[in-house]
Amino acid sequence: MISWYPDFLHTYIIIRKEVHTMSRIPEYPFDPAVSEVIGEILMVALVVALASIVSAFMMGLIGSVPDTAFTAFKADPIYNNTTKIIDAVSVLCMAGEGISGRSGESAGPGAGNELKDMSIHISPPDGSSHTVSLCAAIGSAPFRVGPGTQIFIVKRGGTYFFVNNPGQTGCGDGGGGNQELKPHGLWTITIADTLKSNTVVYKGEVWL
Repeated sequence: MISWYPDFLHTYIIIRKEVHTMSRIPEYPFDPAVSEVIGEILMVALVVALASIVSAFMMGLIGSVPDTAFTAFKADPIYNNTTKIIDAVSVLCMAGEGISGRSGESAGPGAGNELKDMSIHISPPDGSSHTVSLCAAIGSAPFRVGPGTQIFIVKRGGTYFFVNNPGQTGCGDGGGGNQELKPHGLWTITIADTLKSNTVVYKGEVWL
């Protein structure tokens, strides 16, 4: 009756050992190849994320750029050989798509017309800024200042005018012709596109 007990105990011990062995978490040796693959996957994921961020930023940046035509200008002083003074500034469109303009309402007798779709300002060395009016003699038809087009800025009766040539009449003629542009020094010419984006397309300096 007692003879079966040792066999039962032996079987019980064997089962306990098997269960204990199966319940242990297997230990795997470190595999450098697996680590390298994981590192490459993380690197690719990081590059993709960074590219997406840069792409989104650039698309937003490009979308915010105003629609303004590229145009290059060059300003030069005009010396009057008769009066021996500098009495005009020439502004030559050198390259680009150009800029459009038209005549607005009259600014008053002898004061020329308001310049529309584009604006021109002239600043003497003292830092003050003066709006350039359109000479009424140019007419009311829209015009375009494109490559090869030369315009002039003169001062008559204290007002600055945009004219097709320094001797053009029909604007501020009661002031006794073109006045000398002084004081001598560095003057600034600023041209802006007010039709599309109100953006400055040219800001240059000229020594008068």
